[in-house]
Amino acid sequence: MSERFTETLRTASEAGWLHAVQHRFVNELFAEAVPDAVMARYLIQDHRFLDSFLVLLGAALASADTFAARLRFGRFIGMVSAEEFPSCVRSARSHRDQARSRFRYAADHRLQGDRA
Repeated sequence: MSERFTETLRTASEAGWLHAVQHRFVNELFAEAVPDAVMARYLIQDHRFLDSFLVLLGAALASADTFAARLRFGRFIGMVSAEEFPSCVRSARSHRDQARSRFRYAADHRLQGDRA
């Protein structure tokens, strides 16, 4: 039996995935050792990405050709912005904790060898 498509994708992206999840920033984040200046740069970058991504999604929503597509884009925009956008105005500690949670989740799955 041939390899599943998802396994083909995983194999093709394995090196890039490992490079990302074993990056110094991820390791320091997991160890709660990211210097404040580095975390500040990350949070600024994260905010800029989210802002640009929401603009892109808004354009997709505005140009969607069916009601069902507009609903799908609208729900996705709500999902993406529900946790992220309000965090942009919270304290730096809250930002740091949320980022650590996201990376801890990724690191936990890396350590457990998940293939999902």
